[in-house]
Amino acid sequence: MAFGHIARQDRRPGTLMKIALKTIIRIPELPTEVEMEEGTVRDVLLKAFAATHFAGEIIEPETGAFKQDGLWDVRLNDVPCYSLPQDLDSPVHDGDTVSFSFLPLGGG
Repeated sequence: MAFGHIARQDRRPGTLMKIALKTIIRIPELPTEVEMEEGTVRDVLLKAFAATHFAGEIIEPETGAFKQDGLWDVRLNDVPCYSLPQDLDSPVHDGDTVSFSFLPLGGG
């Protein structure tokens, strides 16, 4: 699946790629952009949420893993991660956008 990003081999070693982070949730500590040399959607989320006041609710303290409890909608370039072959372990590239939101719940 092509997303029109710059191939990793085209970047000079040591240069940081910029990944935009979008969310409809207001979290003051959450950056709008994450810089990293290489990584996955999971890496972007872990880096972005590590400094937030509720990191313990999203990141497993023992393992450092992102908690996937079915309440999150995570997308890479508007494509739901669950539909990508590698899910949250899909690689990110310079210029990509990772979107994160809560899934609406209801009941009666």
